[in-house]
Amino acid sequence: MARLDKSFIRGLGAIALFAGMDETTLSEMVSDARAERVVFSPGQTIYTPDLYRKSLAVLLNGRAEVRKTSAGHTVILNRLTAPALFGAAILFQDGARYVSEITALTACTILFLPQELLTDYMRRDFTLVENYLRFLSERIRFLNRKIDGFTQASAEGRLAWYLLDLAGQEAGEVCLPVSLQKLASVLNLGRASLYRALDSLIESRLIERDGRLVKIIDKNGLQALCQ
Repeated sequence: MARLDKSFIRGLGAIALFAGMDETTLSEMVSDARAERVVFSPGQTIYTPDLYRKSLAVLLNGRAEVRKTSAGHTVILNRLTAPALFGAAILFQDGARYVSEITALTACTILFLPQELLTDYMRRDFTLVENYLRFLSERIRFLNRKIDGFTQASAEGRLAWYLLDLAGQEAGEVCLPVSLQKLASVLNLGRASLYRALDSLIESRLIERDGRLVKIIDKNGLQALCQ
């Protein structure tokens, strides 16, 4: 890859994985011939369990969706908005399948950093090692939150967890990314159970709903359902 301009390198420095790295070292790493930038079109598959790169992927711009299918049910694990990272689960494993499927929701530009390249620069700059371990720790916490959500006993609890997870830190208005029929499958609920849960949250003045647009009125009340 050709050497990149300084503004691009400074932008990469804002990504948690690269924070605090020496700018010259970071520039050399992402300009290395082993690194590759690839553009994906909306709807294009980026990774599947059997088709992937043994690289850490940096989503430079765009949005992508992470899904996992098991026993006929497709679950949306995450939605990635640039800047974001993925691919860590397979990076240092041999002969494993990738854990999920990733699809571009919009046009996406991704920087792929192969394992051997990342390892070389970890030896040069220990900051990269610390940042990588911090990233993995955050992923563990994220997956634990997902497990908590999927093991909610009540339909209201699962729906409350989903809405809070979708809203993230903003917890204002969210737009459901899938139909209610698909959402029922994601939450492993029957459609009737999902509709009852929605009505219950609305009647309790926890949310308001207009089609796919959901306004979170009482964040604390939703969190209480997730206990």
